[in-house]
Amino acid sequence: MNFLKENWAWIVIPILLFVAAVVALIVLGDSDPLGNHEYNL
Repeated sequence: MNFLKENWAWIVIPILLFVAAVVALIVLGDSDPLGNHEYNL
């Protein structure tokens, strides 16, 4: 488990960046985020 202890940042940081990017796309891409929740997936 030394690998995870020493390199956890290389796993956590990309995940956080990805989540932040997805949230930003949802917030910026939706003109009415609180009104209409019918998303085209």
